[in-house]
Order: sequence, then C-alpha cells, then structure tokens
Amino acid sequence: MAIKETVFFLLLIMLPVSTEAKKPIKPRVRAANFYDAPSDSCMDNCVVKCCPSGWVRHGNSCCYIDDTPTPLYRDARNTCQSKGGDLAIIRSAQENDFILDLVMGQNTVTRFGAWIGFQRNAADSKLYWVDGTPVDSQCVNWLPGEPNDAHGYEDCGQMITKEYTPGKWNDLFCNFNVQGSSFESSDSPVVLCQKPI
Repeated sequence: MAIKETVFFLLLIMLPVSTEAKKPIKPRVRAANFYDAPSDSCMDNCVVKCCPSGWVRHGNSCCYIDDTPTPLYRDARNTCQSKGGDLAIIRSAQENDFILDLVMGQNTVTRFGAWIGFQRNAADSKLYWVDGTPVDSQCVNWLPGEPNDAHGYEDCGQMITKEYTPGKWNDLFCNFNVQGSSFESSDSPVVLCQKPI
C-alpha cells in the first residue's frame, strides 16, 4: 500500500508539469515597423523605413519621376495622386539639389524640366504649394525675374533643368497645348511626385 500511495503522489506532482508542456506555443508577433523586403536606401537607425519600388528616398519622403513629357499640369498631379502622392514640394536647398539630380538622371530631360507642386490661387493671385502653404513661406529658388505671370496665365510650377540655370523655379502656363504657343508637347515638363514615408 505504501508503494501505491508513493507512486500516486509522484503522479500528482508530475501531472501539472505534463499539462503545462501540452499548451500550444503562440506564434511570435512582428513589430509594426517591420518590412520583409526593404529597398537599398531604407535603413534608418535600426528602424526599417522603405519607399515603394520605383521611388527614391530623401529624408522623410519618397520621390518618383515619370519621365514622359506631360503637357498638362493637372495630368501630372493626377499621375502623382494615383500613386498615393502629389507633385513635389521643395522645402530646402538640399532637397532642391537632390530633386534636380534625380530629374537630370532620367532618360528624358525635356526643355522645361519637371512640374513641381505649386499653383497660383485665382482668389488672391498668389502661389501656393499643393499642401496649401504659400510658396514664399520657406526656401525659394526663383529664376531671376520670376515669378512673373507672363501674359497673365503662368499659374503652375516648374523646375528648370536645361535652359538658363538648372534647378531654378519658374511659373509656367499649365497647358502646353494653349493656342498660340510655340512649344511642342515634347518640350513639356516631366512628372515629379513626392509622398511621405
């Protein structure tokens, strides 16, 4: 009887251990900032931040160029918005230089460079970035004599890449197909998109 009681007592002691061993193992949870396939330029102090394929990171934003000459500013904006961004807003000289290098590195560099994200507001005739901030509220990089609203219809933003001084800004007519224009559609700016990481 003493042996049976000892065996029974040992089984009672071991029972919780064997029950504990049969609990299912929970899968590991990944951190919210984990990405499976980071791009080449997306490591930032051990936290992975990436731009989508085809986009290039600069600071806290991603930039994308569609180097197809695009005669209409609104079509350029639509292209960017369809990709989750908008036309580029330039806040510093460093960002301006980065964007200029990006545009100049494309297969197609047109006479009128790239559309950038500012437009004239009809209500007050002032230029505003696509986020609503006034263009003159921060860094500006105008071509001398610009913005001049020539002929009363230069309402959209452009970065010059070939003529005059590359990297300078200009207010430009929003439609290259405007009657009386001597410019070809192939002269049209390309599309320069930007979005936050």
